[in-house]
Amino acid sequence: MDLNAFNPRERQALLDIFVLGMYADGHLASAEDAQARRLLAAMGHETLDDRNRELDAAITRVSRHAPGPSVARPYLISLAAVFRNARQRADVYSLLAELMHSDNELAAAEDRFLTTVREVFAP
Repeated sequence: MDLNAFNPRERQALLDIFVLGMYADGHLASAEDAQARRLLAAMGHETLDDRNRELDAAITRVSRHAPGPSVARPYLISLAAVFRNARQRADVYSLLAELMHSDNELAAAEDRFLTTVREVFAP
């Protein structure tokens, strides 16, 4: 996916969704953290300090929404509205699913979170 097609607000929403996904099971796998950092690099955050700052800001934004899919659902609805069309939402969902499968294990909480995202992002 070409992240240049996303405007800054959409990139921020994408990062927030990734962070929610990373913490869906209450455990941050190193593979998930690496995926998020690659995403930040692809968004143009070139330095480690810049990537850390952006990731910390996203964690701060989403932390109150992270306890589970039912708590995250209203925030996910607001994030879905940021994207301009169903194609972008589908691309975001695909990236999120890839992130959450990156540690080769999908916990029940992660599966519930992905289901919630799929429902919210459906056309």
